[in-house]
Amino acid sequence: MNAYRWGRTAALLPEDLALAWGPVLGPPFAGRISYSQYARFYFWRAKDAGLDRATIVSHTANTHVIPATTYLRRAVRALARGDEVRLEGWLVEVDGVDDPGFHWGTSTTRQDEGPNSCETVYLERLTVGERVYE
Repeated sequence: MNAYRWGRTAALLPEDLALAWGPVLGPPFAGRISYSQYARFYFWRAKDAGLDRATIVSHTANTHVIPATTYLRRAVRALARGDEVRLEGWLVEVDGVDDPGFHWGTSTTRQDEGPNSCETVYLERLTVGERVYE
C-alpha cells in the first residue's frame, strides 16, 4: 500500500493498493514474485523466468482507491501487506477536479500492463478477513 498526503490528487485518491489474487497466491507463483510501489505505479518481479507472465498480469493490479467515507479511508490506511481483502464499489474515471482539463482514468481489462493500466475504484465497502467496513 502506498499512501499519498500531498499533491493535486492526494485528497481524492489517498491510497494505492497493489493486489494479487487467484493462481498467483499458490504454487508455482507463491513466494516467487516480489511487488513494490513507487509514485502511483506498482512493479512486480518474478524470481523464476519460467512463470507465466500473462497469469501474473491478469491476477495482480495497482488499484487507486477513492474511499466513499472517512471510515473507509481509515480502514484502507490500516491495511498491511498480506491482508486478505475484498473491495466493493465501482470502477470510475474522474474529470474536472479543480481544473476542467483534469482526467484520471481507469483500466477496464485485466490483460493490460504498464502506464494507464491501473484500476481506479470508488470504494463503498471493504472486507478485511471477517471484518466489514462501509
